Amino acid sequence: MPTDEYDDDDRPRRPRSSRDDEDDAPVRRRRDDDFDDRGPPRSDRGAGMGIASLVLGILSLPLCICSLFDLPFSILAIVFGFVSRSQGGPRGTATAGIIMGFISLLVVIVFFILVQTKVIDAEQFKQMQMQNK
Repeated sequence: MPTDEYDDDDRPRRPRSSRDDEDDAPVRRRRDDDFDDRGPPRSDRGAGMGIASLVLGILSLPLCICSLFDLPFSILAIVFGFVSRSQGGPRGTATAGIIMGFISLLVVIVFFILVQTKVIDAEQFKQMQMQNK
C-alpha cells in the first residue's frame, strides 16, 4: 500500500497522475437545499400562445368598432392568454392580449346594448360602419 505524506491516514490511495494537478478542487454536486439566485429556468412552452394572444388582442380592438366579426378574435385572445399563462409563458404578452380581448369584448357588448335599447339607431350605426370601410 503506497503512502503519501499523511502517515496517520490508513485509507488506500490511488496513484497520482498528471491530470490531478489540473483540477485540484473536487466538483461539488448540487443539492436540493442549495440556494440559487438565478431562480427557476425559463420555459418557452407558452410563448407562442402569448404572442398569438397579443396579436389577436391588437386585431380585435379596431374590429370591435366595425362589426361583430370581432367576437372570435377577442374570445381567442382571452383564451390563448390564459393558456399561455398557465403553461408558464411570458406573462407580459399574455396579459396584454387578455386585457385587449376583454376591452374589445366590452365595447362590442356596450354597442349591442345601446343598439337594442334604441339609444343608437341601427341604421345610423350601419351607415357609420360603411363610412369607416
